[in-house]
Amino acid sequence: MDSSVLKKQISAFFILFILFSQLNAQNIPSSHSNIGFDREKGLYYFQDADKKIYEQVRKSRFTVDQLIDGITGTEKGVAFNFSDSLLNGTIYYGLIPVGDGKYSIPVWFNRSVKIVGGKAEVNIKDNLSKTYDMTGWQTKGYGLLGYRITTSDGAIIYDGKIEFVVADPFLVSNTIVDGPFVDNVTESSAVISFITNFECEPSLTVGEREYELDAAKKHELSVTELSPCTEYIYTVRAGNTIFEHKFKTAPKKGNNSKFTFAYASDSRAAMGGGERSVYGANVYIMRKIMALAAFKGVDFMQFTGDLINGYAYDPEDNRLQFRNWKNAVQPCAAFFPIYETMGNHEGLHARFFDENNTSRYLRIDRFPYDSLSAEALFADEFVNPVSDLESEDGSKYDIDKNSMDFPSYKETSFSYVYGNTAMIVLNSNYWFGPDVRKEP
Repeated sequence: MDSSVLKKQISAFFILFILFSQLNAQNIPSSHSNIGFDREKGLYYFQDADKKIYEQVRKSRFTVDQLIDGITGTEKGVAFNFSDSLLNGTIYYGLIPVGDGKYSIPVWFNRSVKIVGGKAEVNIKDNLSKTYDMTGWQTKGYGLLGYRITTSDGAIIYDGKIEFVVADPFLVSNTIVDGPFVDNVTESSAVISFITNFECEPSLTVGEREYELDAAKKHELSVTELSPCTEYIYTVRAGNTIFEHKFKTAPKKGNNSKFTFAYASDSRAAMGGGERSVYGANVYIMRKIMALAAFKGVDFMQFTGDLINGYAYDPEDNRLQFRNWKNAVQPCAAFFPIYETMGNHEGLHARFFDENNTSRYLRIDRFPYDSLSAEALFADEFVNPVSDLESEDGSKYDIDKNSMDFPSYKETSFSYVYGNTAMIVLNSNYWFGPDVRKEP
């Protein structure tokens, strides 16, 4: 290589490193007066007198994208590549009979396939055809496959779904991998939300109206001009599969007609194995709670905190746990809204670790607050009313009026009205740092 070219590359590298260092240094909120950034190490640190206690960076082994992006069509079905050569385990699979009943969940096949070195393949053509084709994919030319990823010791990591198209080889199509959900139902509006595996322009109908959605992976549509106390059928389609659900709008504000709502909290992963612990979420108990709520005909649910194990250091860790929780409630949450709130276990932390005193460490809410805080991640994963409360309120605690010194309240502290009842939802774990008592 020409030495002048090498010098230019080295110079460019150092310029980028300096810019990155400056950017990180600028991201430190002014509300933390004793946190700095070490440009040489590329790490934040907590200044304790004359000692620097550095952040301990922990990356999540699994991410949502890792578990849904690496799926491709093969001659006989679909192949999975989780980009993790150390992952050995099992994939359980089965067809999802959409439309054959109110709730669309996988009918698990009596066979499974091994994950070896992070890779596996499901033979749809031979194993799920003829008498085992209970969704008619051979006739329709497409189908929806449910899959469950487990580790070698049987721990469940994720339940997913993927649409396949009959071709030579099989194709992987646009798939709704998260949702659909109905959210924020009022007397005249509602929000339909879902996430797709690819950027696409899904179709959505509510009643007699059709909507065009922009090309994206994350989709949220606010439907307005609805009538109070009215049932609406809505359909969502990203690939070939059409999901049909319905919801009922709220009564007019102040109306004294009777209604039923469900309340619950704390669905963290539990002991007992199986679906009681699906990477951070107690799927077993949430499905029972949702089945009871649906049986009682609730109009909405208020779920107040500790959805997942949480206490993560990487946003992608909490995100995967949230997706497992949402997968558990989705079959019912497509029919009535859930208003979720943060608990202490939704915490997402930067962790400063004292290597000379391993029993001493400090955890604070991750920053930058507008993108990496526990509050920002929660608002990104759930659809709740957007509060007009301001955390940057110009008070004496707002040290720097030109920077984001506190997380937003956005969709974690809010209120809503249903008929004659106002629900005020507080985030009692705002800006949560578990070690404040010992490290004030």
